[in-house]
Amino acid sequence: MRSDLLPNPRTSRQPLGLAALRAAVEPLGGAEGRWLPPPLALADLLPEGLRRGWVVQIEGGWRGGTSLALALAAAAGAQGSWSAWVGLPTLCPLAAAEAGVPLERCLLVPQPGAAWAEAVALALEGVDLVVARPPKRVSATTARRLHGQARHHGSVLLLLDGPSWPEPLDVVLEVRSASWHGVEEGHGHLQARRCQVLRTGRRSGGVPRTAAVWLPGPR
Repeated sequence: MRSDLLPNPRTSRQPLGLAALRAAVEPLGGAEGRWLPPPLALADLLPEGLRRGWVVQIEGGWRGGTSLALALAAAAGAQGSWSAWVGLPTLCPLAAAEAGVPLERCLLVPQPGAAWAEAVALALEGVDLVVARPPKRVSATTARRLHGQARHHGSVLLLLDGPSWPEPLDVVLEVRSASWHGVEEGHGHLQARRCQVLRTGRRSGGVPRTAAVWLPGPR
């Protein structure tokens, strides 16, 4: 995880870490194609994957939304794409690696503070998939700017929970329910989680789709 490229915002003389992020992003190269491939488990919800330039929101983080984001990043990473994670200080690199995310093609910006929008905009310049948890409030001007950055650079912005987004979203993936398997009568080990995921958004053709997904699967 390339966190060493990003100064600690509490101790660095450059508290926002933007210069380091720009230096990390500029030389990056990612996968080609108009779509980032979907995980096999999401083939019914995202038949072609995530189109470059889209802004996507995942809702229901505590029910499995973070695992869903990791699965999307793992599928893109398997094809050579880079991912950046902005505003997720509790993200565990070990969990990301176990989900299949290639850590050698990750940038981590755990605590961007007031520079959240600037960090996301910079990451969109050179990273295929940017996963970000928005702060408490995002203005319509900021949202429009980030939508424009995603379209211009051909990146996907994946918002994890956060406040109501002030611009129309291309796709919304909502984890509506989740149940763990593996513990019976109070004994055993958690082995798999079955989630119901609903897809809506303006790129859904006006027809919501629902699919049952293992996050994680039994194996």
